[in-house]
Amino acid sequence: QKPEKLIAKLILASSNDGDLVLDPFAGSGTLGRTALSRGRNFFMTEVNSTYCQYIKNLLQKTDFLGAKECKYFTLENFKEILL
Repeated sequence: QKPEKLIAKLILASSNDGDLVLDPFAGSGTLGRTALSRGRNFFMTEVNSTYCQYIKNLLQKTDFLGAKECKYFTLENFKEILL
Protein backbone atom coordinates (compact mmCIF):
# COMPACT_ATOMS: atom_id res chain seq x y z
CA GLN A 1 0.00 0.00 0.00
CA LYS A 2 1.30 3.41 -0.96
CA PRO A 3 1.00 6.44 1.33
CA GLU A 4 -1.99 8.65 0.50
CA LYS A 5 0.23 11.78 0.47
CA LEU A 6 2.35 10.29 -2.32
CA ILE A 7 -0.69 9.17 -4.31
CA ALA A 8 -2.28 12.63 -3.89
CA LYS A 9 0.83 14.33 -5.31
CA LEU A 10 0.79 12.05 -8.35
CA ILE A 11 -2.93 12.56 -8.94
CA LEU A 12 -2.75 16.34 -8.62
CA ALA A 13 0.31 16.55 -10.88
CA SER A 14 -1.09 14.35 -13.65
CA SER A 15 -4.84 15.07 -13.79
CA ASN A 16 -7.46 17.80 -13.55
CA ASP A 17 -10.76 18.11 -11.69
CA GLY A 18 -13.31 15.67 -13.10
CA ASP A 19 -10.72 13.50 -14.88
CA LEU A 20 -10.83 9.71 -14.75
CA VAL A 21 -7.94 8.04 -12.90
CA LEU A 22 -7.21 4.38 -13.67
CA ASP A 23 -5.80 1.98 -11.11
CA PRO A 24 -5.25 -1.42 -12.78
CA PHE A 25 -4.03 -2.97 -9.50
CA ALA A 26 -6.49 -1.59 -6.94
CA GLY A 27 -5.27 -3.50 -3.90
CA SER A 28 -6.77 -1.77 -0.87
CA GLY A 29 -8.34 1.04 -2.94
CA THR A 30 -6.11 3.90 -1.76
CA LEU A 31 -5.82 5.44 -5.22
CA GLY A 32 -9.60 5.44 -5.72
CA ARG A 33 -10.30 7.05 -2.35
CA THR A 34 -7.57 9.63 -2.90
CA ALA A 35 -8.70 10.43 -6.44
CA LEU A 36 -12.29 10.95 -5.35
CA SER A 37 -11.31 13.17 -2.43
CA ARG A 38 -9.33 15.32 -4.91
CA GLY A 39 -12.28 15.78 -7.28
CA ARG A 40 -11.38 13.01 -9.73
CA ASN A 41 -13.34 9.95 -10.82
CA PHE A 42 -11.72 6.55 -10.65
CA PHE A 43 -11.80 3.15 -12.31
CA MET A 44 -10.15 0.33 -10.40
CA THR A 45 -9.51 -3.27 -11.35
CA GLU A 46 -8.31 -6.05 -9.08
CA VAL A 47 -7.82 -9.73 -9.80
CA ASN A 48 -7.53 -10.82 -6.15
CA SER A 49 -11.03 -11.50 -4.79
CA THR A 50 -9.87 -10.83 -1.22
CA TYR A 51 -8.92 -7.27 -2.12
CA CYS A 52 -12.16 -6.84 -4.10
CA GLN A 53 -14.20 -7.81 -1.05
CA TYR A 54 -12.11 -5.54 1.17
CA ILE A 55 -12.78 -2.55 -1.11
CA LYS A 56 -16.51 -3.37 -1.31
CA ASN A 57 -16.75 -3.59 2.49
CA LEU A 58 -14.84 -0.34 2.93
CA LEU A 59 -17.10 1.52 0.50
CA GLN A 60 -20.25 0.15 2.15
CA LYS A 61 -19.12 1.06 5.69
CA THR A 62 -18.31 4.68 4.89
CA ASP A 63 -20.09 7.44 3.03
CA PHE A 64 -16.95 7.59 0.93
CA LEU A 65 -18.79 8.02 -2.38
CA GLY A 66 -21.49 10.41 -1.17
CA ALA A 67 -24.25 10.42 -3.78
CA LYS A 68 -22.11 8.75 -6.45
CA GLU A 69 -22.93 5.23 -7.56
CA CYS A 70 -20.36 2.46 -7.38
CA LYS A 71 -20.64 -0.48 -9.79
CA TYR A 72 -18.89 -3.83 -9.47
CA PHE A 73 -18.28 -6.22 -12.36
CA THR A 74 -16.69 -9.62 -12.69
CA LEU A 75 -14.35 -9.98 -15.65
CA GLU A 76 -17.02 -11.96 -17.47
CA ASN A 77 -19.63 -9.22 -16.88
CA PHE A 78 -17.23 -6.56 -18.04
CA LYS A 79 -16.41 -8.48 -21.23
CA GLU A 80 -20.14 -8.74 -21.99
CA ILE A 81 -20.52 -4.98 -21.64
CA LEU A 82 -17.60 -4.33 -23.99
CA LEU A 83 -18.70 -6.79 -26.68
